[in-house]
Amino acid sequence: MKVLLIPLLISLAGCQSTMTVNNSYQPSNNVLGITANLTKDWYYRVSDVAMQEHQSCVDFALREMSAGEECKWQAPDAVGIVKIGKIESSGCHILLNTIYYKDKPKYFQENYCYHSSQATWVKNG
Repeated sequence: MKVLLIPLLISLAGCQSTMTVNNSYQPSNNVLGITANLTKDWYYRVSDVAMQEHQSCVDFALREMSAGEECKWQAPDAVGIVKIGKIESSGCHILLNTIYYKDKPKYFQENYCYHSSQATWVKNG
């Protein structure tokens, strides 16, 4: 059984840029439990189109918005909000994100700092 998991784990290594709204993980050390968790992740994985809309909203928020303002986005299968929660004295922006997908919400926080040497925003953490 462990031999079968190795190709699966290797194939998932390339999926780090995806997001899931699955919040119902069950601790497991057996193949059936791990398979159930992976299946839920796959089912609740946010579409690429929705992730592009989210990232466009993040980019807009970082360039144009002040603390407390929010950007709303919509894709055919998901909706979301990106809110500037705080702008630190260092210039770093704390974003408060909400994504609704398949009737499940996902709330998460991101921290972006502007790097003038690269002339770009860099996500921390």
